Amino acid sequence: MSKSSYLHHSSSRRSRSRSHHSSSHRSHHSSSRRSPSHQQHRSQYSTTNSNQVQQSQHYSSPKTTSKSNQIGQPHAKYSTFNVHSSDYEIVFINNETSSNTINKLLNHVNLCKQYSIDTESERANNQLSLIQMNSIPIAPPSIVMLFELKHLPDRNSQKYANILQLFQIIFRSGNEIYSWGNMQLELAPATEFLVLPIAAMLIDIQPHFSTWYTWARTQCWVQRLSYRNDKINDNEHIQQHNQHLSCDCHPPSPYKINELWSLQNSIKYACNLFLDKSCRLSHWSSSLTSRHSSLSHVTRTNMIHYATHDVMAVTLLIRPITERWTFEQIKLRKMNQMFVAFDSIKLPPLPTSKNKKIKNINMQTLNTILRCNDPDVEDISSDDEIYFNQLVQCNDVVHVPVNNDALHGDDLLVNNHYMVVDVTDDEATAPPAICRKHQHRSDAARQRRNRKRNYIHRLHRYFHILVRRVYHRFIMSSIKEILRQHHISYRHIKIVGSSLIIGVKNSTLQQEFDRSLRHDLFDRTHYFHYHRRHQFHHHHHHHHHHQHH
Repeated sequence: MSKSSYLHHSSSRRSRSRSHHSSSHRSHHSSSRRSPSHQQHRSQYSTTNSNQVQQSQHYSSPKTTSKSNQIGQPHAKYSTFNVHSSDYEIVFINNETSSNTINKLLNHVNLCKQYSIDTESERANNQLSLIQMNSIPIAPPSIVMLFELKHLPDRNSQKYANILQLFQIIFRSGNEIYSWGNMQLELAPATEFLVLPIAAMLIDIQPHFSTWYTWARTQCWVQRLSYRNDKINDNEHIQQHNQHLSCDCHPPSPYKINELWSLQNSIKYACNLFLDKSCRLSHWSSSLTSRHSSLSHVTRTNMIHYATHDVMAVTLLIRPITERWTFEQIKLRKMNQMFVAFDSIKLPPLPTSKNKKIKNINMQTLNTILRCNDPDVEDISSDDEIYFNQLVQCNDVVHVPVNNDALHGDDLLVNNHYMVVDVTDDEATAPPAICRKHQHRSDAARQRRNRKRNYIHRLHRYFHILVRRVYHRFIMSSIKEILRQHHISYRHIKIVGSSLIIGVKNSTLQQEFDRSLRHDLFDRTHYFHYHRRHQFHHHHHHHHHHQHH
């Protein structure tokens, strides 16, 4: 096996690509390189023949296409993200997987503590159909496991039991599973394979990318500025460079503050590589390996390439984000160092929103403003902590006309507040305390604030969840009524495929409700039971109404 070479890392200018939220389709990009999906018809362990590896490979293909601004085609100056087949193996887990292959996988995952994960849903109905797991072993090669959920063996078979054991080992306590997005929510429909709550540590690195990228750009500028100062002795030139304190080889973030990056843009901006997403919206419920699949051989090859590289792209970004690598470190890192186990570092807490409560107000100034002429008002201790919204509510705005001619010599009007300099008890009146009117937001600012709040609320909806199978004819109003009858205080409910996702407030309620709420409460039998009971009550109420009229 040839040695892995370095990341291709050009300093060319970048153009912003579309976010992963785009739902449009793109054509497959052409490339002359060999696809890493050569194992698509082999549901077993295999090793790459060293004679097939003729030269040292980069993360990227040396060939790129000339089109840009498309989710499936790279910019002319971006190399396509491509991991050579000698650095990883693909194993398909489906009804054709041999018992020998599953046993070898069980031995492999028993030794692994770190993984990256991704999921794909069927284009037609948005049902979870594929789970990609990329193992991060102590020694290469790394393995990409593709769990084809719609093509698993019979549930009563030993092979199916072994696949469940695979899931249990991967998601056991002490393991670290990295993702790009809220994996707890994405895995919610897979309740038959997972033991909830998931014992492994789920680490979403997506929210941390923005902070790391901003920091990495500052480090890039520090290195370049240091280099310039060493080479240029003219003070005038140094001063001129100091006027442009920005990294010119990596563009600034195309996103707003606290807005999540797409995986495609993250790979492009951090590594100067293009991640092909043209197969994101595909028929993932179809078989990827069977000759009887409704998909063509070319389509399956492209889908396999996408599925493997999408999850490996997450692995590629783990260490730069968690270990705070500079762009230079990414550039010089060898491939075989990116897909092996590492010493995990706890991610720092995410930056909090700036729209927090204003606190630690200057107590003496506030005391002077509010005390006015009342000697019985107790002074506020400087040790007290007061939130501004405890003093002024949004609707408690007092409009007091300001007459500058009526101000006495001892009264000062500072920033629209009356500041009493020398007030005695003999004075009959004192100027009233005036509350500053709340500054009105513009419509655009209000919309930005609402979007941000709604996003945070949506994140918290499913932090603690219950999952139950649901019959497809249940309607949301009936589900809510049943939950209220069982005293289940939910925050939000959602139907994903054949699963009912119930978000609750905290882990205590999650455990309590999980014990009290039957797992078959929303099955077909109960649906017709509730339906007949509802019809009976409706008929009885209608009959009773006519008797009294």
